[in-house]
Amino acid sequence: MSYSELYLHINEIQTLKDLEEIIHKLRVLSANEKSDRLISLIEKAIEESSRLNHSIATVKLYELRIKQLFGNQNTISSISKTLQDMKVISRKMNYKEGLILSYSIEWGLEKFIGNQTKSKESILKAMELLKSSKNFDLYVYNTTRYSYAVEIWLEDYNFKSCEIFEECVSYFIKVGNYKGLIHSLGYLSIIYLHMQKRNKTIKIANKILSFKINLDLLPKNLQAIGYFFLGVSFKLQSSLSQAKSFFLKAKQVFEQNKLIESTYYVPTLSHFLVITALQGNLDTSYKEIAQIEQSLEENDSRTKLTRFNENQIKHTFNLTKYYIYSRTTAFEKIRNQNLVSSGFL
Repeated sequence: MSYSELYLHINEIQTLKDLEEIIHKLRVLSANEKSDRLISLIEKAIEESSRLNHSIATVKLYELRIKQLFGNQNTISSISKTLQDMKVISRKMNYKEGLILSYSIEWGLEKFIGNQTKSKESILKAMELLKSSKNFDLYVYNTTRYSYAVEIWLEDYNFKSCEIFEECVSYFIKVGNYKGLIHSLGYLSIIYLHMQKRNKTIKIANKILSFKINLDLLPKNLQAIGYFFLGVSFKLQSSLSQAKSFFLKAKQVFEQNKLIESTYYVPTLSHFLVITALQGNLDTSYKEIAQIEQSLEENDSRTKLTRFNENQIKHTFNLTKYYIYSRTTAFEKIRNQNLVSSGFL
């Protein structure tokens, strides 16, 4: 269904059933794409939910609005207000799933701001409410558990996240949530390697590759992220040529589509340059380091990086600089002491 057709369907909403069907379609679209036209559709649906006086539908649509706005420092205030409205309506309507979605969003928002303690408290509240629910919405169930899996893996390297990601993969495939699918498969590929399950890692790479036919149908940022995870997977398997080819594809998609603000862009360049250096092209890697430094200094890029991701990206970049500099005649340990220290914090 085209956007113009969907807009007409929203205009023709008469019943709650009509509205729920629209919300289902918007959830799939919102999972895979961020765009002004999609925000317009969501805002129009919010107008219709208000007209029908259906507060629960409004809460569901508020969550989609937030996901469209999320990822930019400039939208934090707007997101916070909408999130507060979600909580107020959910408590008033005794809508438990609305509160679960609210706490799950709060987890992401607080992590984005850099408040890790509050972030973790929020996702634990969401999980506690989810566990006490009997007839849960599969969308709420899987999106919340996915967030929880990301939390316990990134913060605690907890292997229990593996089972959750595997379950989420099945759901994301079923509903067509390619963003959740690609990210879940990417995390699984890394977790399997930590668990020394290299065969499963190869299967993950093949599973992502099996979606290659449909890559052109996906938003460009998802294409690039998919290529990035493939590159990481093959690099960890020491298949450097294959890894480099996927990092190059990711790099090209990011740059050709002006997506260099993505949190995956600098790590893509870092991995690409390390492999280039490993293959003996140290001079090329040395010269291209300036490109990464310029990307990190761009104001537009900084506004779209979480403090957590910004630190991780700079850490990866410093390790890359240390590796390349230490293998050239330009490296002097005393002169580069700050780089040495920051690279191994």
